[in-house]
Amino acid sequence: MAQAAEKAGATLLWNAPVTGIQVHGVHAGGRFYGARWIIGADGSQSRIAKWSGLASSFAPKRRFATQQHFRIAPWSEHVEIYWGAQSQAYVTPVAETEICVAMLSRYPHVRMDALLAEHPSLASKTPRYRCFDGATRRGYGHT
Repeated sequence: MAQAAEKAGATLLWNAPVTGIQVHGVHAGGRFYGARWIIGADGSQSRIAKWSGLASSFAPKRRFATQQHFRIAPWSEHVEIYWGAQSQAYVTPVAETEICVAMLSRYPHVRMDALLAEHPSLASKTPRYRCFDGATRRGYGHT
C-alpha cells in the first residue's frame, strides 16, 4: 500500500509526528508540507479530528454487551458479525456443539431476545435451541 501511495504521488513521512495542521497542509518533523487532503488515521483520540474541529461531532458513546452460550452446532468456523440499527451481534463457534452470541447495544437493560429481533437472518439460523442452563426456549433466551 505504501508503494502504491508513493507511486501515486503521496509523501509518506515515517517517524515524523504531525504537530499541527493548516488549511493547505500539515506541520510534521519540523517542516510544513502542503497538501490538498489530510487523512487523520490516528485513532479514536485523533489529534487531527480535534485540530480540524471534527472531534466535537464524534462524542464517545457507551455500548453495553450481553452474551449467551447455546448448545447448537456452529454453522461456520468463523466469527460472524451482524449489523443492525440498534445493535451488533457476534456469533463465535466455541466447540462442536456450542456457540456464543454476544450482542452490543447502546441500551443498558435490553434483553437478548429483544436485540435478536433486529437480526432476523441470525434468528432464523437458531429457531429452537437448548441453552446451557438446560431450558429449551424458542427465540433467544435471557441473559
